[in-house]
Amino acid sequence: MFSQDQYSQVRISNVGPWNGVIARAQPIIDRFYMAFVFGPNDYRLYLRKDGLYYDLSNGNTETWVAGDIIRLEASGLNPVQLTLLRNGNPVLTYTDTTENLTGGSPGIGIYLPSGDHLAIDDWEGGNLGMFGILLPETQEPSMRGNLVVTALGVSQVKLSWTASTDNVGVKKYEVQRQDPGSTSFVRVGTTTGTSYADTGLAAGSNYSYRVLVRDARGSQKEYSGVASVTTASPTIGPRAAR
Repeated sequence: MFSQDQYSQVRISNVGPWNGVIARAQPIIDRFYMAFVFGPNDYRLYLRKDGLYYDLSNGNTETWVAGDIIRLEASGLNPVQLTLLRNGNPVLTYTDTTENLTGGSPGIGIYLPSGDHLAIDDWEGGNLGMFGILLPETQEPSMRGNLVVTALGVSQVKLSWTASTDNVGVKKYEVQRQDPGSTSFVRVGTTTGTSYADTGLAAGSNYSYRVLVRDARGSQKEYSGVASVTTASPTIGPRAAR
């Protein structure tokens, strides 16, 4: 049974029209709130009602990439407060004072035109505070800006960071990598510690990394800053004289 205060979030595997999440879905009467990413700088809040879509609010200042997490929160009643978050940070809001959808459940929303190959991953949703009393965030995660990446030879790098804490506790860290020539980050591993070794890399190549911290509730909370490193080039010894 879901309360009025709901959330729904997914990781976007690629960016494209109608890729997102929904809240307070009432399938019998075809009504719910939606948050979608249409393009790198195009994200929107919608209301679905009786077979029609109503554009509530649009944003264009954020640049979305594959691997980002889109989250929709719906809270309150008369009015309903909608919040769209990117990687745990609010980027778009809307206050619904007219429709006031009640009840329903969270879910995902994806429309896949032929050839678009849209995909999402790691969906989670439920009641805000469903693991007990929702504690106020009196201490924000301390990930941002403290990631250090060091090359260890031609094919391995080591990542390290300061432990992140908040008042509900940190559960684990997810390491993501952006390969040379790529515009998106992919997950390469997780750890509960404050360091990670990434192996099997190409020699003399530049890689970028970021770390996502999850809190004790299992929710994605905060990304670190991005840190880049170049692996060593292979050493070519002198040729023997003939």
